[in-house]
Amino acid sequence: MKLYKPLLEKEFLCEMSNLFPDSTGINYTLWISSKSGREKHQARIKLSNSDGEVVISIWGIPQIKAKSGKIRISGQELKNIKNFIELNKDTLLAHWNGEIDSKTFGSRIKHI
Repeated sequence: MKLYKPLLEKEFLCEMSNLFPDSTGINYTLWISSKSGREKHQARIKLSNSDGEVVISIWGIPQIKAKSGKIRISGQELKNIKNFIELNKDTLLAHWNGEIDSKTFGSRIKHI
């Protein structure tokens, strides 16, 4: 542990929790982390598939904040994603705020 202590003191190590479509009812893998205090953004999730990734805010009204790759989201898919976020907002924000761990997060998510 002594060998890694300087690294751990300097760097914030953050892992993301993920849920597959079978757990959420949306057609993307969902990724969420807990805030570290170093972010310059509000609470958000990332959704990904083989075409790329999209970042969507969960604070306030859900909005697409960024996209990478060739990912395309139809109007109906975006509506489903927003419905999922609204249905699970308390759980998503509890994980973001570090109030619950990944296991609790997964058990509380409601499928759309």
